[in-house]
Amino acid sequence: PYQCALGTVLHLDLYRLADPEEMEYLGLQDQMESARLMMVEWPSKAGDFLPAVDLRLALSVEPEQRHWTLTAHSSFGEECLAELAEL
Repeated sequence: PYQCALGTVLHLDLYRLADPEEMEYLGLQDQMESARLMMVEWPSKAGDFLPAVDLRLALSVEPEQRHWTLTAHSSFGEECLAELAEL
C-alpha cells in the first residue's frame, strides 16, 4: 500500500498466484475494502476475489514506442475518463 493525497493506493501484482484461493491467504481483504484506488496486475489470477473493474489499462510495447489504452467498465470509470480528458 501507498499513502497519497487520495488516501490509500493499493498495488497488487498477482502474477505468481497459482490458484485464486491464494487470495484468501494474502490477508488483503481489509486493505482492499479501505483502499481509495487499487491497481492490479494480472487480475485474472484472482478469480472472483476482486471487485468489479472501473477502468482497465492495457499496455502494448512495439520496437520504437509504447501504447496505452484506458477503457471504462462502469459509470464511475466513464466519469474518471471524462475528467482525465479535461486535463
